[in-house]
This record gives sequence, structure tokens and C-alpha cells, in this order.
Amino acid sequence: FGSGWAGPDGQTANEACCFCGGGSTTNTSAPTKAPAKAPTSGGTCEDDAGFSFFTDSGALKSCSWLTQLEEKIDFRTGRYCGRGHVKGACRETCNFCPCGDEPGFTFTVNNGNEKGCSWLTRNLEKIQFRRNLYCYSDSSGAASSVGDACVSSCGFCL
Repeated sequence: FGSGWAGPDGQTANEACCFCGGGSTTNTSAPTKAPAKAPTSGGTCEDDAGFSFFTDSGALKSCSWLTQLEEKIDFRTGRYCGRGHVKGACRETCNFCPCGDEPGFTFTVNNGNEKGCSWLTRNLEKIQFRRNLYCYSDSSGAASSVGDACVSSCGFCL
């Protein structure tokens, strides 16, 4: 990855990855991808059809892969649906409706203070910085333990 392989848009990972210092912030247009439908009053919701994630072996998979083989459903959903970025986008498959933060969850920030999920979005000017610092385990977009619990505050509810 890095600068050795370009994706379908022609950008390398280093060029596209703002989290790891690459990418460009000159494009200020709004995102064009439509979000998944919000839960209805009946409590139903849908998976984000455009979402994909990396498995532990490095394969890129979609929500539908989690239930693709009957004999592997329990294993796959058990392994991946606990991860914030997956359960936030694969809400129907992971039975995570409505999408939200784990009540009462707290974590220790860099200055040693304990904070709840809502702290991540409390200061509008610091939301993206805090999400990048606490919600991800690495530059692949995988959720950290904070991201697994603070799914909504980390922006994983697609």
C-alpha cells in the first residue's frame, strides 16, 4: 500500500490518507455519498451497501460477506460485528439498530482525565482531531476500543 499502489481513483494510500499525513485538504466540496437509511419508527435499519472493511487477513469485504455462508455467520459476525466501524455500517447484519454509543463508557485521554463518548463531539473545532486520535486503532480505518464503544460519536453510524 502506501505509495506503491493506486486505488480506483488513481490515488495512492499516502496521497489519499489524511489520517496519516497524506491526502489533500484543498477540495472543500461536500461528500456525495448518500448515508444509509436511518432506523424507522418500527426499529428497522439497513446496512450501508457502499461500506467495506478489512478482515484480519487483509481481505476487503462488505457487510453482505458477514452472512454469505450459513456455516460461517456466527464466526464472522462474532469476530467483526463488535468493531465500531463495522457495526456502525452493517447495522442490520450486526443487529445494531439504532446505532449509538455504549451508555456509561469512559476512556482515559492523553492528559489522564476520564471522558465519556460525548466529549469527542463536544467542541466543534476539535471533533475530527479527537476522532482521529481516539476512534481509530491505526491508519486502516479500523476502530479502536473507544471506536468500538463510541460508535455514534466516532462517526461510524453511516
